[in-house]
Amino acid sequence: SCTCSSLGYLHSQFEGGKLLCSSANAAPGLHNISITTWSSTFLQTFPVVVLRKPIVSAILPKEVLARSLTSVTVLGTSFSAFHQPIHCIAGKSQISEANLVDDGRIVCQVASSKSSNLTLALKGSNQLSSIFAGTLVVSEFCPSLHSRIQKANSLVQLSFNQSLPANFPALSCSFFAANETSNDPIHISSADISAGRMTASCLSPSSTGVFLLSTRIGNHELSGCQSSLTLISSLAFSEKSERRTAGVITIVRMSFDLANLDQEVISTARCSLNDHSDAPIFFTREFADCRVSVPDSIGSITVLLTSEQTPIAASTIEVVPFPAIQGAVLSDDESAVELRGQHFVESSNLTCLLNGKHVAAATYLGSTRALCMVHGMQLFGNVSVAISNDGLEFTSPALLEYTQSRLISLSPSVVPTSGSPLVTVTGQNFDRNSLYTCLFGTISSPSTALVDATQIVCNTPESSIPGSFDVSLRDQHGKVLSAPQGTLSVLFVHRFHVSSISPRTLYSGVTTAVTVTGSNFRNDMNTVCTYENAVLTAIVQNSETVLCPLPSLGDIHEIEISLQSNIGQAGLGIFPVVQEFIVDTVIPSVVVSQTPAVITLRGSFDAVGANSKCKFTDSDTGKLAVLDSSTATCVVPSLQRSNISVVLSDETGTFYSGIRIQVVDKARIYEARPSAGPHFGNTVVTLVGEELNSLQEPSCVFGNKFTSPATITSSNSLECSSPAYGGLQTVSLVVKDIHHELVGQLEFDFKPSVIVQRIIPSFGIVGQGLTVTMMGSGLDDTLNIRQNSTTRLQITSSRNESLVLNIPPVPFMGPVSTELSFDGQQWTRAP
Repeated sequence: SCTCSSLGYLHSQFEGGKLLCSSANAAPGLHNISITTWSSTFLQTFPVVVLRKPIVSAILPKEVLARSLTSVTVLGTSFSAFHQPIHCIAGKSQISEANLVDDGRIVCQVASSKSSNLTLALKGSNQLSSIFAGTLVVSEFCPSLHSRIQKANSLVQLSFNQSLPANFPALSCSFFAANETSNDPIHISSADISAGRMTASCLSPSSTGVFLLSTRIGNHELSGCQSSLTLISSLAFSEKSERRTAGVITIVRMSFDLANLDQEVISTARCSLNDHSDAPIFFTREFADCRVSVPDSIGSITVLLTSEQTPIAASTIEVVPFPAIQGAVLSDDESAVELRGQHFVESSNLTCLLNGKHVAAATYLGSTRALCMVHGMQLFGNVSVAISNDGLEFTSPALLEYTQSRLISLSPSVVPTSGSPLVTVTGQNFDRNSLYTCLFGTISSPSTALVDATQIVCNTPESSIPGSFDVSLRDQHGKVLSAPQGTLSVLFVHRFHVSSISPRTLYSGVTTAVTVTGSNFRNDMNTVCTYENAVLTAIVQNSETVLCPLPSLGDIHEIEISLQSNIGQAGLGIFPVVQEFIVDTVIPSVVVSQTPAVITLRGSFDAVGANSKCKFTDSDTGKLAVLDSSTATCVVPSLQRSNISVVLSDETGTFYSGIRIQVVDKARIYEARPSAGPHFGNTVVTLVGEELNSLQEPSCVFGNKFTSPATITSSNSLECSSPAYGGLQTVSLVVKDIHHELVGQLEFDFKPSVIVQRIIPSFGIVGQGLTVTMMGSGLDDTLNIRQNSTTRLQITSSRNESLVLNIPPVPFMGPVSTELSFDGQQWTRAP
């Protein structure tokens, strides 16, 4: 039992090893609690301090905001009874440490994420007291936007789902740039709460773009309440009113700053006609095309582009009537067609359409008369004419019969100054009863003949002065029919003159070109070369040179070639055709730069003249010396490094151009591989260098004593075999050809031959490695020793003409051969 010194016997209860003594009636202060047994045997006394019970009298405030962190003050008495730290428990799981201000005040931080009522409790760390403090009312004041697209520097409307309390703290708006990561707003403005306290408004920034709008109530930033807001500039109106024909479906293009609108806003955009009927919309990169049905009534309509009821762009449309054509007459000067009809509208959009493709400006003469300007257009026969008030919707075409005579074309347009050649004038509606005369400028044609209603043929007059003259027709009454100035003219030019031809001899089986030099050659003269029954287009290089390309000629002895054009012709003469000239071989085909040389040509030289030359460049030539019918030589001058095409020519011109030689720098050698070999010779030595393909009959010289022929394997390498050398020594190694010795001198080391006399031991056991000693002469550690031509053996020591080798395990029975070499060259005469 429990006994208190001041209260006497206390109610007690024994539970599983614990004795619970009630202090329900104990006054605050220090008490001694004694524990005794049922037989009043004293066991022990404990001092106990009894504290006053904490009492909560109020919670301020009783209502908090959702999505905010709020300081709640709990008022009461005896709060010092709690052992610190003290915790506030809001709802079921939200626990925060409380601040004990004094014995009668505790401040708690309460965070709420949604609208609901929260229970609030206080708890001390001594687990002595847990007290119910009351219920907090959590109110949701997260606003919604009236529209997500607004004009910049305008009032943004906010809507709340409940009425704001009368004692509500100050309300403000914070605007953040949506595409930036900064936590600092770019604009803050206070909000005005409406009289009904269900809406509020705040001023948006003056800049355009996409923003995040966050609401602050007092000092509380409402988390999770951000809304996307697109701010645009002033409403974009079209610069001028457009015209559309009544009763048609048309496209109205709206221009605005699409870059400042997010995709979600664009997806909600609508077109409306007079603010009541929706129209389909199609977005492009910078425009929105609205497909609207224009009403039948005449007047003005407004096409609006809106998003979430906010206008983005607007265009005013003037509805004009659909015109009608009742007749069409061509003016006397053929510059215009006068239309008669009704509902023509005076505007810049009044447009004519001729023959379904020619758009012409129209002149308004009244609601029933208009002129279509057609001057300069090519019109023939029956002409269709349509008109439009808006430049888009045209009437059905009216037919106009074009009966006036006119000039259309002239052929040929270039003629010689002499000879009076014929020209044909093509036109329309020529009068068979008229007597026409062709005029070239002011000069009359000596003869003019009417062929039919579309063609007139006339002779050109003689003219000593070349130049261009406009062509026209004059009838017997003096009336002149002409085309627009400069559109129908003839050019008088002098006939061409031939002064020289090259070559005069042609080769069978070879494609070539005859070069004709002279004067007055022109590109616009349809110049051709003719021979036999063939006609080939000539190549006019300039006013003084023409090329006649000729194909490979067959088995003929001679051909006659002529040159013809629109302004003349000339026979070039008869050209002998000799046997095809071919060079089979060029020796050498590689020569050294900056060094004169002689190349030998082998082929057929029967038809080559005595004054033939070899041309290497435009300025470098050499004499072609014919030694016999199959051999000739050319002296090559000092040339720069290049690939050169050699041209063979005589006094008649080029007769062969299929020879090429390579001009390279002087050959050099850098390295010999290997640089040593046995004294008995036959070591294949590869010499590495550059430009080695320019050598003629090269050879290797060992020690200025022994010469070995060399073989060129590439432009950078050649090979030769070492000779048998009487002594063991290092000798010089150079390369020469028939002309000179190469730059670069190497050395070659003749070494003694290797003789193997014994291998100890000479047998081993399958699957086990073995160390053997190889004895003989010429043995040293520079040798490469391979087992069965594949596995290289390790030399562990070398002395007194002997080698110690490690032979790896061999998986089979039988003899194992060894091969001795140096730098890949076999050193012994036999394994």
